Amino acid sequence: MLKKFNQLVQTALTFIIVMSFCNVNSQEYREWEDLSVYKINTEEPHATLNLFSNEADAAKLIRETSTLYQSLNGTWQFDLAKNKSEVHEGFYKEDFDRSSWGTIPVPANWQFHTDDFPLYTNIIYPYDIEVVPKMPEDYNPIGMYYRTFEVNEALQNKQIFMHFGAVNSAFYVWVNGEKVGYSEGSKTPAEFDVTSYLKEGVNNVALEVIRWSDGTYLEDQDFWRLSGIERDVYLYAQPKVAMRDFFAKANLDANYNNGLFDLSVDVTNYTSKKQKGEI
Repeated sequence: MLKKFNQLVQTALTFIIVMSFCNVNSQEYREWEDLSVYKINTEEPHATLNLFSNEADAAKLIRETSTLYQSLNGTWQFDLAKNKSEVHEGFYKEDFDRSSWGTIPVPANWQFHTDDFPLYTNIIYPYDIEVVPKMPEDYNPIGMYYRTFEVNEALQNKQIFMHFGAVNSAFYVWVNGEKVGYSEGSKTPAEFDVTSYLKEGVNNVALEVIRWSDGTYLEDQDFWRLSGIERDVYLYAQPKVAMRDFFAKANLDANYNNGLFDLSVDVTNYTSKKQKGEI
């Protein structure tokens, strides 16, 4: 009798495990519900770089006047979906009909330009946390952004990066209809090497921005929950061989009499050939 009972228990457990596995795999995979994924194809974090084409411009320290900088701020086409199921399929493609869309300024929070609402809370999460790290299915707004641009002549024939100062909370980016990558981190900048995605003439960029992602679990603090492209978006260019990062460390010698300066520099060669000479 006991043996038969144990067999029934094992059968029941096996059935539960199989059904759970089938249920998980029947759901659409989403990077923003995967705790092991927080970026795809982004550049490694690095020291802030303000790039200039000559010493005179560098001395002014005004990034916006650099010929190697191109702002993508301004008016973007925009539409807001209530949840993932309402996101327009292929909205990022050049030939998609966006005639019914509105517009939104970038940077901005969409809660101040749509019917979606800002939400303030402290220790209580703004969504159901019973199934971690899943996000709400019925209400988790997703913003669809789109704009066109032409690459400034001074940036061409160089390595070109697209910089997002802050996007809340997670987003995908497409350039000319090709998916470039993914990032989450709200107030953390994200950069993508878009050199190979760009073309001559008119280009386009599209974003799918998710209001709540698995990264939102880190935000159990008292502040306003807002969404959208919250900081500057811009292109910048570097030579094909360039300094990508540096780390300056100041210290003292063993006798504390003399200063020691240690500078580590990361130089990247984006060509397939060995290079020599000054950068």
